[in-house]
Amino acid sequence: MDQLGHKIPFPDIDLTLTGISIAGICTSMQVREAGLCVDCGLLTPLGVRMPYLALTHGHVDHAGAVATYLGNRKLMRMGKSTIFAPLVIVDQLREITRLWEEIQGRPYENEFVGVEAGEFYEMGSRLSLRPFTTHHTVPSVGYTLVRQKHVLREDLVGLDGREIAKLSAAGEEVNTLVREPLMTFTGDSTPEGLANDAFARSARVVVTELSFLGEKERTTVETARMGMHTHIDELLPVMEILECDHVVFMHLSRKYTVEEAEKILKERIPEKWSGRWSLLHHEDRRA
Repeated sequence: MDQLGHKIPFPDIDLTLTGISIAGICTSMQVREAGLCVDCGLLTPLGVRMPYLALTHGHVDHAGAVATYLGNRKLMRMGKSTIFAPLVIVDQLREITRLWEEIQGRPYENEFVGVEAGEFYEMGSRLSLRPFTTHHTVPSVGYTLVRQKHVLREDLVGLDGREIAKLSAAGEEVNTLVREPLMTFTGDSTPEGLANDAFARSARVVVTELSFLGEKERTTVETARMGMHTHIDELLPVMEILECDHVVFMHLSRKYTVEEAEKILKERIPEKWSGRWSLLHHEDRRA
């Protein structure tokens, strides 16, 4: 890890997660192969290269560097970017961007897409994003990165190719769309967001908020609930129904040092998850 965050490869799905997430300070994660940045509380050299940006909510530690992202992409002539965000905050984001364009003296090159839970938003021909409902103090969504492809309809498998060609020529759809959930990002949320969405839970990798681990003042379940964040006591039952290969914990409270957090996690995370979880942390952790 360096000052720009972690790099976690997932070769089984041909994706790499890069990111940093410090509760209340900044969250920014990238999936380089997908050209995707999830949240933009600060701008990293890799983040600026991602043409797609998905905002989970509007808090400044997750969205405060949007103007920096757009300004740098314009400066470096990187072309148009697409910013996904909860539908109810898109007008405000457009207005903030317009004001920064006036201050900077030149227009940015971007499109805002207001998203709604359960819909699929294409990122090229092979990938899409599916937002899902999360529970935070402001309007919020999580996202699942999806790989999609068209395959022959199951009822046509084994049929002679010439017959399939005839059906296609006659206007019949011979393929069906298959969507594979690859990586889910909860953003800031209580655990219900993940627990209540089967598609999000079925991703191969789940990147979930985990702010509080207990054992310190103001790190109780009640504390987590007040800010609509996740406490380990409430996340562990949800982990029992996850179908993923790997869990990545993010947004850890600065009340914990890296050593304290890893010690608690090793003691609390069930043995069946051994070797299957990671923690996005930063060396400068303590408040």
